[in-house]
Amino acid sequence: VHEQLLIAHSAFFEAALHRDWKEGQQRVISLPLDEPEAFHIYVRYMYTGSLHLDDIQANELNMMLCQLYCLGERLLDSTFQDTVLDALVTASRVRDPATGRRSVPLKSDKVNLIYDGTPLGSPMRKLLVDMAVCSGHSGW
Repeated sequence: VHEQLLIAHSAFFEAALHRDWKEGQQRVISLPLDEPEAFHIYVRYMYTGSLHLDDIQANELNMMLCQLYCLGERLLDSTFQDTVLDALVTASRVRDPATGRRSVPLKSDKVNLIYDGTPLGSPMRKLLVDMAVCSGHSGW
């Protein structure tokens, strides 16, 4: 990945690639908390300006969007995070043809991922709460 592209998109990479950091001297940055597939999508986003999620299975889309948002949080790329939020809102408007219900990423694995990977007051946390309120029903 071109260094100037990383620096232009991410305050994390801008700092990490500075010569004062070990990573900046070695030119290697490890991201052990992030899935390689999520980083690959991020790289494509940096080069194209849009999310390419066509290869993601429908049942895995919400989890990938949550992983992407947390990646954006760690990389300090708020523009990318906004793009991911928009994609999640769009995905939540799609109805499952079998049930007629909207797809909402509220299962505990996704909620835990977001709450573990974002700070208090995060826009993603607020969105999850809003989605829970909008999709709630009397059976809860």
